[in-house]
Amino acid sequence: MVVIVVGNMLVCIAIATEKALKTVQNWFIASLAVSDFLVGLVIMPFSLAKELMGYWIFGTVWCDIHSALDVLLCTASINNLCLISLDRYWSVTQAVEYLKKRTATRAVLMICFVWVLSALISLPPLLGWKKEERPEDYPSCSLSDDVGYVLYSALGSFYVPAFVMVFVYIKIFMAARSRARRHVKKARQASEVTNDPPKDKSTTTTTCTSFSNTSPPDKRRDPDVFR
Repeated sequence: MVVIVVGNMLVCIAIATEKALKTVQNWFIASLAVSDFLVGLVIMPFSLAKELMGYWIFGTVWCDIHSALDVLLCTASINNLCLISLDRYWSVTQAVEYLKKRTATRAVLMICFVWVLSALISLPPLLGWKKEERPEDYPSCSLSDDVGYVLYSALGSFYVPAFVMVFVYIKIFMAARSRARRHVKKARQASEVTNDPPKDKSTTTTTCTSFSNTSPPDKRRDPDVFR
């Protein structure tokens, strides 16, 4: 619990104070750190006290608020992970176009959407979507066990984000593998061109030698001349 609080607090302080870390991508990480920090600070101490004592001693009102905050923060944490995976997917598959669109305003809107969606999943029990609890000897505090709400919260808090993250990371793996294969292919082609022996560019010259007979023709005496 202490590690969760201190660790996530340091992450938030680092992103808020270090200029090099003030990037749009790190805003999503900061949102995740805030949700985990609040889980360690607000949720875990009371849950630990309940487990150690065996019953709830903090009253019915705080029980309802605590349960809603538990669902809110845990859902926000999972949805922030889903948002980070989508951000990485768009950065890999649509690098140029997405980096132009990933402005500070859009990042804030995406983070707000995550928290609003988490609130829509956590608030229904406070509005009456829960079963009436039977009186017990020792007070207890638990999440709503209404079947409809259990399915609704399970889909929004776990199954849908988990499916999106698995699908997105598979697509990221496939895109990275395809890009790596293209780089390897280009490297092989470049090495083949480099290692190819140069062609023999020497030309064959033919020397034509003409033999000319410069000696005078053989002038033999005609024997009839002297007759």
